[in-house]
Amino acid sequence: MITFVLKGPHYDSTAKFLPISAEKAENFTRKNFIEIVNALVATEKAYGAKANEAAEKIIHFYESQKFYSKNFYLQILAQLFSDLTFNIPAMREALQKAAAGHEIYFFVYDFSPEIIKSENELKIFEGAGHGFDYANIFGNPPDGPFIDWKDPDIAKVQKLYADLFINFAKTGIPSSAGVTVAKVTTDSKLPYLYINVNSEMKENLWPDRFQFWDKMAKEYGFDLPELRKLFL
Repeated sequence: MITFVLKGPHYDSTAKFLPISAEKAENFTRKNFIEIVNALVATEKAYGAKANEAAEKIIHFYESQKFYSKNFYLQILAQLFSDLTFNIPAMREALQKAAAGHEIYFFVYDFSPEIIKSENELKIFEGAGHGFDYANIFGNPPDGPFIDWKDPDIAKVQKLYADLFINFAKTGIPSSAGVTVAKVTTDSKLPYLYINVNSEMKENLWPDRFQFWDKMAKEYGFDLPELRKLFL
């Protein structure tokens, strides 16, 4: 969702709140974050008369995310919308399919070569943007920056990424040299491969975010990541 938070050549807009200009992003404040939460997230349509209360809980939760080192409110804005539109729905689906007996493997791609971030004016963000991983398979995009595949870090990540898909097609298990992705086996923990220059398996993906949105849905009778009312 990093990519869609900012205005760009392919997704410019005159909308009031999102996407935001690069100039505003450089000085994005707590006030700006709260304004967007109230206007687009904790709405009366979703939470009714308790919209303000829900907004306070959402703001408090995302302000508790302490692993960002710069542009804090911009980072948590991207995290919030990533959680609502991609992360939580995908995590739920993975766990539900695993519980139903499907073979499920999960990864988080966090590698962001400077050339990609510089060309797309995304250096103010931490982490990888939406679709950064595609180049590992499809090569340099026609209208994108030139990626030096001989760069040791870029080549290392590309080989691992390609290996995962090739070996999954061959054996049913994604793997690369020294890395075998663990299968999701329960409905409570989501093991995943963290992909970067130094990739590694990790035990449980973002349990605090997962639990927060489940709790919000049960408390207010509206599941925002899935945009549906709950009948409790």
